[in-house]
Amino acid sequence: MKYHSFLPYCIWSVIAGASAQPYTLNATIPWRPKPPSSVDQSLIYNSTYFLSDRTNGGVQVISLANDSQITIIGGFTTTILNGTVDKTNSGPNGLVAIPDRNEIYAGDANGIVKVIDLSTLTVVANISIGGINRADEMAYDPTSRRAAVSNGDDPTPFVAIINTTTQTVLGTVTFPGATGLEQPAINPADSKFYVAVDSSPTYPGGAIAILDTSDPSNFSISSFLPISDCIPGGIAFGATNQLFVSCSGDQFSTFGVERSYIIDVTTGDIKANVSGVSGVDQVAYSPVTTFFYASAYQDETGGGAPSPYLFVIAANGTVVQKIVTDNITAHSLAVEPGTGTLAVPVKSKGLLVFELTQGASSANASSTTNGGAATASATSGGEKLFGSLVAVFGAAAFAALMLL
Repeated sequence: MKYHSFLPYCIWSVIAGASAQPYTLNATIPWRPKPPSSVDQSLIYNSTYFLSDRTNGGVQVISLANDSQITIIGGFTTTILNGTVDKTNSGPNGLVAIPDRNEIYAGDANGIVKVIDLSTLTVVANISIGGINRADEMAYDPTSRRAAVSNGDDPTPFVAIINTTTQTVLGTVTFPGATGLEQPAINPADSKFYVAVDSSPTYPGGAIAILDTSDPSNFSISSFLPISDCIPGGIAFGATNQLFVSCSGDQFSTFGVERSYIIDVTTGDIKANVSGVSGVDQVAYSPVTTFFYASAYQDETGGGAPSPYLFVIAANGTVVQKIVTDNITAHSLAVEPGTGTLAVPVKSKGLLVFELTQGASSANASSTTNGGAATASATSGGEKLFGSLVAVFGAAAFAALMLL
């Protein structure tokens, strides 16, 4: 039997070894000049890690090729309130890569988006989205070359749409009555921006808003996908029209449940209930592994003391690995789309960098990692996944596929 490159990682890895953990700690990179206590989003681009680090005054740039810091890109606003960083009036915040221009956008205070030139690692432009408070989280559509930027902290939250070629704001979409906005995401299937809405009088449990930006003179909300008990945080698209929706730390205190969801955005139907995954901020998806990743830094596991984890989640909603993190900086995470390399900032340790374990199972086998070894708690993961695949493809078709 031979494995084909077009087969998803979750198929060939089960055959190679069903009980191995998907990720293994590869490096711990120390903080410079000091451990951060206030961070926001992060991303990996061209084997380089970028972190919004308010404590150290800018965007950390760390080489994953040689596991060392390159620089900190400064020039952001830092506002101190009662001895701590006031994130509403500080930066950097959300980050998004603009690959066709070799740039990164970074949110700052006062409704400013800073444009970072990756060839010089300097801020080369400031784009005002018109807000009073910080420009926060972002998404990018390479088809239209537009970026969506949320400002969830203004009295009336809004999303601004930026033309990344001209670096101008094309228009805004407001959310009257919303308590806040979180992550926007672009759906490759329809090239529309989707935005996580914390809650509102109409949708007290939160909703996903779908934006209509087809008319340049009238950007609007085309529809909502309600979620009854979530107060959503990060969102990320996986397979076609499959959206992972994480739920915030207010979910348990408000609704008494702890779970996140995978939904079909064409119908709004919940396709998977990811039990026990809550208190989440940033999320990600890797097409290499077909995993979702959720940084549950406010995870309470039943309402007790915080038990923060980074969850690795299969496309069917099964938690395949839990990595112990912290409840200070580990609400951020980053995954490199082309390799599956995973990075999470932990204040007391440094930047933890994980690589895929050769032959590891990628579905239906749960494990917990604390920066090193993991203990598998399910022994039948490979058999369950094999059965699921047979159910999807049919026994004959699946056997033929594997023997190609």
